[in-house]
Amino acid sequence: MTASPVPPTARRAQILKFIRQYTQEHDTPPTLREITDAVGMRSTSGVHYHLKQMHMQELLRRNRSTSRR
Repeated sequence: MTASPVPPTARRAQILKFIRQYTQEHDTPPTLREITDAVGMRSTSGVHYHLKQMHMQELLRRNRSTSRR
C-alpha cells in the first residue's frame, strides 16, 4: 500500500505560492532573502529548512548548481 502524500503546512504552502508567483513574474526563482521577506520570516535558515523539507517530500525541485547572486 502506497502512503498518500503529506499536504504542506500553512507556512510551506505560503512559500510555494510565493515561489510560483515570483517565478511567473520574473522568469527566475526568488532568492532565499526574497522568500524570507515575502513570507515574513526573520531568518533565511528557516526558509532553507522549509525548502529542504519540501524537496524531500517532492513538493519542490531544486537546482543546486544555479546560483542567484
